[in-house]
Formats: sequence, structure tokens, C-alpha cells
Amino acid sequence: MTSRTAVPASLLISMACLATACASSSPKAVEATPSAQPEAESIAATEGVSHSAPRRLGDRIRVFGVAGQETDIDRLLDDVAGADAVFLGETHNDDVTHQVEYEVLQGLIERTGGKMILSLEMFERDAQADLNAYLANEIDETTFLANTRPWGNYQTAYRPLIELAKAEGVPVIAANFPAPLRRKIRGQREQWEALTSEDRVWSPRELFPNSVAYWERADRATRGHMGGGGGTRTPEERLFDGQSLWDNAMGEAVADAITAHPGHLVLHVVGGFHVQYRDGTVAQTARRAPKADLRVINVWPQLDLAEADGVGGESALGDYVVLTAARAADQNEGRWSVQVGGDLQYKIRVPATATDAAPAPLLIWLGDDGARDDDGLRYWRVALGESAAIVAIDPLHLSEEADLQLGGRWYWTDSFTSDASRIQRGLERLLDYVTRRFPVDGERVVIAGRGTGATAILWTAMYTGRLNATLIAADPRKTGRLQMAGLPAEKSSISALRVIAGEDRRDAMNKILEEYVDLDLDATLLTVASAPSGLLSAVETAVRSGLGLSVPTPAAASASTSKTITLANQTPTARRWAELYVRANEARGTATELVVASTAAAAPIKALDFGGVFRVADLQIPGALPTAPGPFGGTTVLVVPAGTDAVGRRAWEALVENDPLAKRSRFLRIVLAFEDASPSLPETLTTLVAAGRKNVLIVPAQFCATGDQMRALRETAGEALDGMTVHWLPGLGGRLATLK
Repeated sequence: MTSRTAVPASLLISMACLATACASSSPKAVEATPSAQPEAESIAATEGVSHSAPRRLGDRIRVFGVAGQETDIDRLLDDVAGADAVFLGETHNDDVTHQVEYEVLQGLIERTGGKMILSLEMFERDAQADLNAYLANEIDETTFLANTRPWGNYQTAYRPLIELAKAEGVPVIAANFPAPLRRKIRGQREQWEALTSEDRVWSPRELFPNSVAYWERADRATRGHMGGGGGTRTPEERLFDGQSLWDNAMGEAVADAITAHPGHLVLHVVGGFHVQYRDGTVAQTARRAPKADLRVINVWPQLDLAEADGVGGESALGDYVVLTAARAADQNEGRWSVQVGGDLQYKIRVPATATDAAPAPLLIWLGDDGARDDDGLRYWRVALGESAAIVAIDPLHLSEEADLQLGGRWYWTDSFTSDASRIQRGLERLLDYVTRRFPVDGERVVIAGRGTGATAILWTAMYTGRLNATLIAADPRKTGRLQMAGLPAEKSSISALRVIAGEDRRDAMNKILEEYVDLDLDATLLTVASAPSGLLSAVETAVRSGLGLSVPTPAAASASTSKTITLANQTPTARRWAELYVRANEARGTATELVVASTAAAAPIKALDFGGVFRVADLQIPGALPTAPGPFGGTTVLVVPAGTDAVGRRAWEALVENDPLAKRSRFLRIVLAFEDASPSLPETLTTLVAAGRKNVLIVPAQFCATGDQMRALRETAGEALDGMTVHWLPGLGGRLATLK
């Protein structure tokens, strides 16, 4: 392929779909399977309500043909409409790609007079009966989704295709190999040969190996995971690997459709890796239907579409390349993103009861320095329950905190203006995407932040011309550069600005707000007691008011339903987790006061630090155990505190034997290290390196360790960390706070 544009190499070789529990990838990667994602939020079926058709593509795409000549989508469709099958290779999480898919399906239906078959990687063969029943209006959408294991981004990505096919009477093929059957085979010929006749119904009649080049690309994409991919195994030896089963199943499904429906066009939508270089699924189809006219369209997101001025689609790669403007993306490791010269990532939770007909109000949250999106999502899930949708945004810049974990910074002093502008544009694109793709109410939106996140809110309140929402800035910090920026010529589009701060900052906040009032904005200040509990209570009240939700009256505390908890560890992480613990207690009806410990006062009051003691059984609860970051995940190393007795050690070992992470994904594991016994942390890490597991998350098995404790752990690990990708988390309290 010849090109004068910067197409990321990962677009050509990415193979994240090998991880059955991995999230869909960012626009820097092509292939992912977003089903069964860790912490992914399910989206309620919107029964009886069809999402609107995507916008016309306009300047969001550029189309190039075999020889590199630029063309347009209509001429592409005219050309491929006479083929037997068209393979559309996608990036699973790119929003404009999904708009392209809709227009391609719609255009081909028109050009073929409805003589179309839609085939999808995103549904597996054992879902076919329920898929047929839904298309025939024999079951409702809720039943359909409950029975068919839809991908995590079905509502935002593939539902429009299904609904269009349903409306036009186009059959849909569930083409992929069933995950339960693949797990039964485990890559072993013996397991394949032992399949029952019932299982054989869902399996390809015959398996053919993929090419050597195909597996080389796959191994490069998964290097460093699972001990190095396929190693020296031949394609024949990898015949029963998951990737081979997928391509064989889909290739057979397309070939069978060509044979069974002469004169029809089969459109197969699939991850890009499966069809690049006419390999994978395309080669498997050609093996079974050698005389068929097969066409390949690859769709690639571009951060700068204007610079993509010479991308061609040589026949070895495909017939056409459609470049899309990378604007918004579905989830990757549980986060969504919009592109603003770099990702502004976030996590989202939509109540299961929300539908297009009854959308939920929306809170968008920006935390303080050091906080991540997980922190915000956990807190507001407890505070708001099922009453609102929640988006928690990850800061632009990641940085190592004193306790070694990755924290966030919204901006740096030297780049404040550009960083704040990126956040503003990101919020605008995020709201546009979320209100189009999720059942949320664009008329009831609150955008709120705390600390430096609140300062980013103040910038956005001043300069946005596209956000019609209530903005809440809680205890803004590091506002110096904000106050040096020039004022906008036009009035902001926000509906209201609410600033909440401690009494000790009243004068400073009033001075800032004077400028907003001068710009004729509805801007007001609320001052509260400086204690964290007073600030958080005021923020929650303001958020509920802005969302149109009732503000519950706090239950009267009694001696039997109240607690006073001392925060013994005063790191920012411990404070955030303690605040979450307090709010979770209150949600359970236990009024709780958080007190920052002093040396004299700490002893008689119950400490939140729990002394490193947890019920190991708590860690079997879904979501209790953290996983190593990355597209495939990795190994979580739990460091058991010194002084653990034999009974305690056995409990930890039993947790590993019944590993809840390994049940979620073959890429995830728990292992143990002991502070004062074997295996020590260096011994455990050395064993992992020897096994090819080099992506690890190291977590002390306690509520929250101090910075000194974490640095001591790193020093203990020493040279064992060499050659590994290491992540740190200071404890389990952020997850367990809501479970205790």
C-alpha cells in the first residue's frame, strides 16, 4: 500500500479481538471484541423506539480506491453492489465508522432492490433463532438482548444496523463462533473431536488453517501477553485457536449465504483485522466459494482527515479504503472517548430503566487533582443510584502520585489555556455523542467538578458556545491562570453557573464570579463549612437540583445508627476512599462523620484504615478485585501484610485457587506475595516474568497504604521490576468501601 498520510501501523496489525474480555479499542487500533468487558455498564433496551439514522457523512469521510484514486461513497456503492459478498472491516468503537456502516447497508439495499443479506461478527451462531425471532417481531428487544450475548457497545454501534434490516426485511446472519463452545474446545484438537452432535450444529463443518502471515501479524499484536502468543506453532497446530475458529465460522457463514441465496448480496461487518490483506475471514470464504466475487472495504479512523491525501487500497489489502474523522469512540476498557487532538476518556453508567422515550438526566463529573474517573463514578453511583446517568471523565494528563498509583491532572501551569480549551471542546463533543447514542435527556444536564476539575468547569462556563447545561464548580483550585485569560466576545451558552466553596474562600470566589456576572451569566456563590462532608453535601444538593431530582431529607442520627470514623492515613487517595465509605454508609442508613486524625485524638476513635484486615470472601464479589490496566489486562499481585497467620494465609491461597479474575478472562490472574514470608514480592515477580506475564498491578491487601509504604514496596521489588510493565494501587479500599 502506498500512502502519503500518517496511518498508524497499529491500524494494520491490531489484534485486540484475541482477548475475549477486552474492551473495544481506541482509534489507534482496529480490532477488539467488546463483549464481557470488566466493569462495562449494560444499557437498557429501548423497546419500540428506534435510534435516528446517522447523519449524512459529508466531510466526515474520504474514500480511496484500488489505485489510490480518491472517489466518493456513492461510486463505491455503485461498484460493489454487483458483488456476491462485501466485507466491511471496521474499528469496533469508532462512531463515524458506524455511520459509514449504516449508509453502506442502506445504499446497498437501495441498489439491490432489497436482495440483501446482512452478516455480523457481533452475534454468534447459537443466537440465530432469537435473532430471527426478533426480526420477525415474535419476541421483544429485551428478550432478544437477554438471550443473545450482545457486545457491550451494541446500543451505540450495531443496533441501528439491526433496526434498519428489520424495517427493510433484510435477513441477518449471526456468523461468529459461540464463546461457550470455544471455551469448551480450549484450543485443543482432542476437545474439538470430542464435541457432541448438539455442539457440532454450531461449529464449521470443516476447519482450514489461516496463513503464516496472518498468524505473524496476530503474534506481533499480542506480544507480551499470555507468554508470547503462538510461539513457533504452525497454522495447522493453531487450527483450533479462537481466532481460527472465528474466521472459519464467519467464512463458512458467508459462503453458505452466497450459495443459499443466489442473486443476493451478502454484507459482512467484521473487525478490520479479519479482512485486511484479503486474509482471515475473506480467505476462508474464498476457500469455500472459490468462484464468488468478493469485495473488501477497510474503514480506518484518522485524527486528521485533511492530511490523509493519498491512501489507496491495493488489491492485496482490499478494494476500497474509507477514512473517517475520529470524533467519538465507544468504550475501551470501560471508557468512552471523544477526540480532541488526543483522547478525553470517560466512564459512563446509564440506569437500566432509561429508554429513548423516558431518558435519564445526566451528570458529567470532573474530579480533583490525583483522582481518576473510577473515583467519580463510584461516588456518584452511590449518591445518585438509579436516578441519573453518570459520566466521570479521566483527566487529560496522568502522573505518578506519592503512593505510586497513576493519578490525573487536568492541566499544567504552562499549558493551561490549551488544556482548558481541549477540555471544553471535549465536553462539547462528549455531550453531543452521549445524547445521540444513549437514552439521556439533553435538557437535564449538569456538568460539575471539584478542585482543579472545578477550575476547568469555570473555563468552560466562560467560553463555551455549545453547552446548554448547569455548571457546578466545587472548591475551585489553582485558578491563577484562569484569571489571566482574556474574556470572550460572545456570551456563553450555559444556563447557569453555581460555585460552592468554604467560608474561608468567600472573597476570592466572589472576585472570580464578578466577571461572569458582568458577562450577564446566571452565576451565584454558595459558601459552606470547610469540612469535607459539608462541601460534598452541598455539591450533591446542587447536582440534584440541577438535574431536576428531589433532595432527600437526611435521616435523624441515633446512637445505634451513627458512626464517627477517623481518617488515620491522610493521603489524597485515602481521603477520597474515606469520603466514598462515608457516603456508602449514609446510603445504607448509617449517619457517618469523617474526622481527620491528630496524634492525640486518633486512639479512642475507630480508624478507617482497618489495619489491613478484610474478609477475603469480600473479594469474590464481582468488581471487588482490581485488574491490571491495558487492552488485555494482566496479573494482579496482592501483597499480604506482615503478621498474617496460617489461617489467614490459607484464606488468601483459597482465593487464588478459586480465582474470580481468571473466570472473567484468560488474560487475568491473581497471584500472592507476602511481606514477611515466601513467596516474597521479588520471588513472585520473577516467577511471572519466567511465565511471560509481564503486565502486573501490585496492590497491598489493605484499605489504603501510605506513600512511604508504597515506596518501600517498590524498593523491596528492586531489580525484579526490570522488563515488566508495572502498575501500582495503594489498596483495596476504593472498591471495597461500597461493599463493607
